[in-house]
Amino acid sequence: YACQFFVLLPIVPRMKEIYFNLVDFSLLKILKKFSQIFIGGAVLGLIVLFERLLASQLPKGSISYLGYSSKIISLLLLLPTTALPTVLLPNLSGHWTTQNLDRLRYNLSLGIRIAFFIIFPICVWLFIYKIPLVYILLEKGNFDRVATHAVATALGCYTGVFLGVGIASITGRGYFAIQNTFIPAVIMAASFLFYVLIAIPLSRLFSYSGLALALSLTILIGLA
Repeated sequence: YACQFFVLLPIVPRMKEIYFNLVDFSLLKILKKFSQIFIGGAVLGLIVLFERLLASQLPKGSISYLGYSSKIISLLLLLPTTALPTVLLPNLSGHWTTQNLDRLRYNLSLGIRIAFFIIFPICVWLFIYKIPLVYILLEKGNFDRVATHAVATALGCYTGVFLGVGIASITGRGYFAIQNTFIPAVIMAASFLFYVLIAIPLSRLFSYSGLALALSLTILIGLA
């Protein structure tokens, strides 16, 4: 972010006029969109907080197992959730600006298919080789074989999150391109309620793995 700031900094002196008007219609529109995106992000944070709260009531180590496995998922998601969506967004926005809706739908559908083609094989590989992956990354020192299997179990249950978030990164850009941030916020709020309803019984049935499974189901159903 610092590099981006310094790259854009030389542009500022060239600006003929810099002003800030609180009643400007464009600014109010941006603030409205921002508030809806903020709500969606806050709901995601609530889901993580609620997951950790439930995990704290489970056997010792549950929070750590979920934490390690979610970190691995986040690391693997860096490529599919940054490269393709970043390239796709200006393309979709351009078609929306010119009202070329047929091309917008086609490119969005193409982006989803490409994302699925990339992400689904990784999900299958991740589920099959979850134990060797955790062994290579984490098993050393006090992190023994029991912890490896525990993290791998949670990681396997998190594969739905990997698939859902990867595809949602594309569909989310579609909503942003058409300047609709309300529907994603509503979906996130509904997803939180759904997660609360299923996380408690699943955690009682499957311990920390139930929490990972609940999050996967929530993301996939929200995507549908």
